[in-house]
Amino acid sequence: MVKQKALIVIIPIAVAAVLGFFIYEKVIKPRQSAPNDIDGNAENQPSFSPAWDDFPGGDEEDGLILENNVKPLDDANAQANDANVAPPRPMPTDDELKEAAALFSDSPFIKLLLSQDAPLTLLVKAIDMLACGESPTDLFSFIGAFKPFRASVGSDGYLAATPETYSRFTPIVNSLVSIPPKNAAQWYLVAEPRLQAILDELGFTDAPIRQKLTQAITTILQIPDFDFAPELAESASGTYYIYKDDAFNGLNDAQKAIVRLGCGNCANIKSFAKNIAAELKLFE
Repeated sequence: MVKQKALIVIIPIAVAAVLGFFIYEKVIKPRQSAPNDIDGNAENQPSFSPAWDDFPGGDEEDGLILENNVKPLDDANAQANDANVAPPRPMPTDDELKEAAALFSDSPFIKLLLSQDAPLTLLVKAIDMLACGESPTDLFSFIGAFKPFRASVGSDGYLAATPETYSRFTPIVNSLVSIPPKNAAQWYLVAEPRLQAILDELGFTDAPIRQKLTQAITTILQIPDFDFAPELAESASGTYYIYKDDAFNGLNDAQKAIVRLGCGNCANIKSFAKNIAAELKLFE
């Protein structure tokens, strides 16, 4: 009787084990070894395509020069599967982030700032907005009030922003570009897993943080080189200014925000972004 009861228990377990092994070998294991794609076809996987319009051609009369060594968006983003996908690294601790922040400053406040989620979240949001061609200036309104944008007719006879307008943010830009790009890249590599986690928490799942950083830097580098104050015109409503040259007026909001910093500040930001990209090998 005991043997019969034992068989009643053992037989179903044995059958379940055999069926489980069969399902694993024939169904689950082949799926695990198959390429992770959509509809079973790797060629159907979506690839990143930029949401921005093509940059308009330069105007030789205005002296605009596009950088010859900046790759178009399509070419830069074609490398997303390699250069823009970071290898997995452990999540940094607050102490590790503070230590990495020492590359920027000996100030305990700066070290603490760059190890906290609130300022890191602002950074992630700014990268995402630049990547999407949106101006991130509103994110940093806490810095304080600045003089409004002003324009006047200069000695050359055309309407342009005043020198005071261009100098409003020069101290902030100078502080940013004074950071050695190599040190900034080293800090980013330590902070990247934390930044990725914040990006995920925000729900921005369309691209990893490194790809968004690549897109953001591409946005900056596609601003044309210029060494003058771009000519302005009043809008149809007369309530704001527009750029008279389509090469500037056709830029996205993020690019226009950087152009409004003036040619010197804009050139410094482009140089800094280009060096960061080189240190992180974003376009290689």
